[in-house]
Amino acid sequence: MKSSWQIGRIAGIPLQFHWSFLLVGLWLLYDSWQPGGGIRWDNLQWLLIWVVTVFLAVLLHELGHALAAQYWKIKTQKIVLYPIGGGAFLERMPEEPQQEITIALAGPAVNFLLAAILIPFIWWSGNENLPLLIQLFLNPKGNIIVFDAATWEYLIVVFFLLNLLLGAFNLIPAFPLDGGRVLRAMLSKYFSRTRATIIAGRVGMIGAIILLVAALFLSDIVFAVGAIFVFALAWIEIRVRGRREGLANGVVGDCLAGGL
Repeated sequence: MKSSWQIGRIAGIPLQFHWSFLLVGLWLLYDSWQPGGGIRWDNLQWLLIWVVTVFLAVLLHELGHALAAQYWKIKTQKIVLYPIGGGAFLERMPEEPQQEITIALAGPAVNFLLAAILIPFIWWSGNENLPLLIQLFLNPKGNIIVFDAATWEYLIVVFFLLNLLLGAFNLIPAFPLDGGRVLRAMLSKYFSRTRATIIAGRVGMIGAIILLVAALFLSDIVFAVGAIFVFALAWIEIRVRGRREGLANGVVGDCLAGGL
């Protein structure tokens, strides 16, 4: 089985879905199934709103990274969407700190820009449901009543809040999140690239453990899975960087030995 399937191109970049998206479909059906009553279509519609808005926000986030990389003459091989996020696969990783910082911040910047565009429409359009829906999402146990909100109103509010959350979450200085990559780039000004990666990776692993504990305390399975992935990716990055430096040192040593 292929690990991902291409569904088209965006800005000339191949857009792919990982095979694990099949699990999202199964989850949608499972969560919307009512024993003896079949599929609850209203619940399925609500879940689809979340899924569509989440991955639209993620796609635009990754496109921001890709376009920033293009500015530095770095091509993007593909953008892959996963059930827990996405990734822009660059042809090469930028070694210059300024380049890495620009590319890393471009993703959250897109999310904040999208949220900012929606602010005037939400608060000054005269639609009373939109600000009420935001209050309802932020305080679901509060005494907030919304009458006859349309699907498009939910879409706008969910998209607004998701972009704020996605942008803020990725700025956490926990490698390999965008904030962690900014941290590595800043550390690269004072340490070697490998040392900076190790420090940023360890900070990311500590942050992932804190996030996992918080997710378990709040019984939030999504954040728990995300914390595990952040920990694993940080550990893998440290290992890969260490092996890469070991191979480079080995090649240099072979050349010196051959010269002698």
